[in-house]
Amino acid sequence: MRRRPVAPALELLEKVQRRFTKRLQSLKHLQYSIRLTRLGLPSLELRRLHLDLLYCYKIVFGLICLDVNKHFIFTSFYKRTSVQAV
Repeated sequence: MRRRPVAPALELLEKVQRRFTKRLQSLKHLQYSIRLTRLGLPSLELRRLHLDLLYCYKIVFGLICLDVNKHFIFTSFYKRTSVQAV
């Protein structure tokens, strides 16, 4: 699945979350990623990725009404490579 381009609105939303978390006095001096960890929040990018994966899962397993063959190409070709110790 191709990653969709991040729209300016999504970048703006991420900027708002950065600013909001920076306003919390006890977290003001911390980096954004650390502020999110302390607050128990995922980044908005991670949330979008999680929802994309969840949507793909639902498509592949027929949990939503969508023609899988229009969006995915399945192949029976499977090549497994292995690393053997010398």
